[in-house]
Amino acid sequence: TSLMAPADAKKTTSTKIQALFTWHDEWFNREDFNGCMFINAAAEFHDRASPIHQMAARHKVLIVEYIESILKDEYGPRARKLARQINLLLDGAIDAAHVIGDRHAAADAWDVAKGLLQNA
Repeated sequence: TSLMAPADAKKTTSTKIQALFTWHDEWFNREDFNGCMFINAAAEFHDRASPIHQMAARHKVLIVEYIESILKDEYGPRARKLARQINLLLDGAIDAAHVIGDRHAAADAWDVAKGLLQNA
């Protein structure tokens, strides 16, 4: 399933954001998990003028915009910064799961995200 479907199915802002981390947790624990193809592509095609790099960057922007759309009603002008921070947690969890095999990275990142949302 896509990343957005589980979040869209939830009712509250917090449960929508939690669903993003739950989706990542399930992904990290699949046999075929090999990291994020967009992060991997950007690493391989590091020239920012490369169409492949640009596509990877666009994907990351779309993820931030999606997270912001979840947060905007409840957090107003703080939603954009929170969305960027939550995306950093997700990307960090992806790297930890991929590079060092930390299969609990998404759950740990969700613990941090909960604190961000509660203190925003």
